[in-house]
Amino acid sequence: MIKKLFLIALAIIPLNLLGQTAFEQMIVSKGYVAGVTRDWSDSTTITIDEPVMGYVNIDGNTMPTSLTTYKKGWLEFYDGQGNYFKKRILMAAQGNSSYWHFPKKNFKVDMCEDEWVGDDVPEVTIGNWVPQDGFHFKAFYYDAFKGLAMVAYDIYDQVVADRGGVAGRAWSRSGVTSSKFDERAICHPDGFPVAVYNKGQFYGIYTFQLKKHRKNMNLIKDVPEMIHIDGQVSGQSLLRGTIQWKKVELRNPKKMYLMNGEEYDKNKRGEIMDETSEFYDLPDDDAKVKKHKQNTAIVKKHVIAFSKYYSELWALRNAKTPKEVMREEVQKRLDVESLIDFWLFTYYTNNYDGIDGNWQWVTWDGEKWFVLPYDLDCTFGLENYGRFIYPSNVCSYRGNITIAYHPFQWINYYFLDELYERYAQLRERRVFDTENVMTMLNEWRARIGDDIYAMEWERWPNSPCISHDVINDGWELVPNWSGWSSLSGYNAETTYQKGDIIGWHYRKWKATKTITGVPPCSQEGYTDTPERVREWLDSRLDLMDRLLKYTPKPIIGDVNGDGVADVTDVALLVGYAISGTGDINTYQADINGDRAVNISDITILVNNILNGTNANATTVEKE
Repeated sequence: MIKKLFLIALAIIPLNLLGQTAFEQMIVSKGYVAGVTRDWSDSTTITIDEPVMGYVNIDGNTMPTSLTTYKKGWLEFYDGQGNYFKKRILMAAQGNSSYWHFPKKNFKVDMCEDEWVGDDVPEVTIGNWVPQDGFHFKAFYYDAFKGLAMVAYDIYDQVVADRGGVAGRAWSRSGVTSSKFDERAICHPDGFPVAVYNKGQFYGIYTFQLKKHRKNMNLIKDVPEMIHIDGQVSGQSLLRGTIQWKKVELRNPKKMYLMNGEEYDKNKRGEIMDETSEFYDLPDDDAKVKKHKQNTAIVKKHVIAFSKYYSELWALRNAKTPKEVMREEVQKRLDVESLIDFWLFTYYTNNYDGIDGNWQWVTWDGEKWFVLPYDLDCTFGLENYGRFIYPSNVCSYRGNITIAYHPFQWINYYFLDELYERYAQLRERRVFDTENVMTMLNEWRARIGDDIYAMEWERWPNSPCISHDVINDGWELVPNWSGWSSLSGYNAETTYQKGDIIGWHYRKWKATKTITGVPPCSQEGYTDTPERVREWLDSRLDLMDRLLKYTPKPIIGDVNGDGVADVTDVALLVGYAISGTGDINTYQADINGDRAVNISDITILVNNILNGTNANATTVEKE
């Protein structure tokens, strides 16, 4: 009997603290039982549901410290839902500004079935994602919720779904079909929260993220018409006719060559090969190499053609081409729907870091180009160095909705009515809606939980999102930031007089006395809260409504003015009908329009809620 009890104790020993790492203690507390929990470690094909919250242990000497040098390690994963695996990984740091400016870095992992070579890889399918063998882990160091970017991706997904679900996705609307296409390809990242441990000790909250891999774009690796352009895609580097090949990154097709005969790589960029290269048709090239070089030349023609769209369309406009013809010419070259959706989404979320260096440009036929979002960590007021929160009335690109930036200027010239109409649709369908966004944010926060957030702040106490500005004596912040970039910046050798105003770190600062050698701030930061996000969203929608000439429709039955007609309004309506008093909007309460608030209005509201009737529509026409 004693022996039997001893064996049982051994089986459940992870429940105590003897010899257990923090990671092991955590996953046991979340339901892991050795020998009982399903172990996928020996499987080359893994299929699991998306976790509510995942738990990851990186077993390596240190976390990744280089963007280009991969470390060998092991990754343990438990999904909190009865699935576990341990795989060899090659890992490196990931990202640009986050890598150089923050101690807690993003990283990427490629899973291996071989001895860290990477030729033999598993196929991992999580939830509705396309199968992958590598993933990104996003730190979101300056995001107090560790997931505002994921909320932004979900909003964009709703925008796309509003055009018809899967049929609204860019690859589906391209008109190109293939048996290799996967309906799960969403054309942008997705992710779920994970607690990451290093050698068993807690390291931080991350997002386990689907990448911008070609499978997620439905791009076939050896089709030269299917092109994905990343990198610095701006007017100077590509969009206005001059191509700076080292600044743009060609992610698809997979195998391409440079003019000097070397293989193209994201870390070895340059002008890609065409027929004029002396290395284009070498005698010892095998059939595969010849095909890759031919494909590279085709890609180059399409990219050059894309870069000329600006001058072509301007030539037509300057020739006073009729509007309907111009609309057709724009639509031949650019997907107007993706341009409209991207720009409205960018304005709504203030995705100020989403242009030039982060947006993705993709074509499936080599001719019509689509724009897609990526790297949404600077949304809802966040700034990419974590120094402050952008006010909701700051539009990072312009102070009004007119768009002068190619290729969006063509929307302003020829599709402005469609822009206004699309915004109204997204407002009325409650995609661009404060409660919609807050619901997603609160669900994300609940997935992580207060205990793990507390572990994060203990591990990373200097995070700017739990900090505050320390304004030096002699300076004050000017509330109106408008025009900061046109002002002179701070200079340590300049003597500033009382009343002088400078532009520094995107904000305006006023000297309150004569001062030299003291910058406006010795520390920048903020303490973010859900309440701040809610206020920002409400104010942002007010701004957008004005800019896009939209008047919100009254929600009949929303007697407390919270933007939705629900059971709370029913309770208030009943109380008012009984007592004749109460703090309610009586116009919204008079649902049937008979100029009285009574049981009839209550009955209509209850039926509308139960039947899912459009809350933006009145039941009857009210005078």
